[in-house]
Amino acid sequence: MNNKNALEFGEGIQKYQKQISIVMTVEALIPFVTVALPVLLDITTIVLGINLAWAGKIAFFLGALATFVNPIVKLSVISCYRKRLIDLILCRRIQVSQITPQSVSNFPLKIV
Repeated sequence: MNNKNALEFGEGIQKYQKQISIVMTVEALIPFVTVALPVLLDITTIVLGINLAWAGKIAFFLGALATFVNPIVKLSVISCYRKRLIDLILCRRIQVSQITPQSVSNFPLKIV
């Protein structure tokens, strides 16, 4: 980010923007790992004519992994989700903030 944009956005917004960028990068890589690698493993096994008994198990495991990895990445990277999850796990009292139309309209938002 250049200095002009850094001044326009607050520190908190920059932090969340970085967290969302990490989540989106991981979500872009997950389909490759969970779909493309098992297919490539199967194609390699067929083309080379090698019987790899463990290949099917790994392909199945990688395919099933996608449904668990996406939510875990989101919950662990984005700080407000992570804090809420830790509070739930540790059975802490959760304070719910009240959002009103007035508080939303007072939020400084700049569209660049």
